[in-house]
Amino acid sequence: MKTSTDIIWAIAILVGLFGAVGGLVKCFLADGFKKPSTDPDGTVWRPGWYAHIIVGSVAALVTWGLYGPLASYDILNPDPTRPLSFKLGELVGAITVGLAGGQILASIAEKNADKITRDNLIKTIKAITDNQTGEPHE
Repeated sequence: MKTSTDIIWAIAILVGLFGAVGGLVKCFLADGFKKPSTDPDGTVWRPGWYAHIIVGSVAALVTWGLYGPLASYDILNPDPTRPLSFKLGELVGAITVGLAGGQILASIAEKNADKITRDNLIKTIKAITDNQTGEPHE
C-alpha cells in the first residue's frame, strides 16, 4: 500500500515533468533549441534550451506547491482520513506555468544583456568625449 508521501512525490514528479514539457514548448515557440553560449566579449552567458526546461519544471513545482490542493497538507503529521486528490486541470496547469517560467528566464537574460550593453555604450561615449576634449579618461 502506498503512503501519502509516496503519492505526493509521484504527483510532484508528474507536475515537474509537465512543467518541463511547458519549457520545451516555450523553446519551440520562442527561440528554438539554441545551445548554451557566451557573448563574444564573454560578459553574458546564455543558458540555451535546457534552461527553459529546468525553469519550467521548477516554476510548475513551486506554483503547485504554493497554490495546489496539497499546499496546506501537513507532510510531517499527515491525516490518514484526508483523501489525496490530483485533478487533470492541475497537471495541465503545470504546462502553462512551464511556458511562463521560460519567459521569466528569457526576460532576466535580456535585462542583464541590456544592462551590459548600456554600460558598454556609456564607457564608449565617455572615451570618445574625453578624447575630443583632451581630458584623460578613467
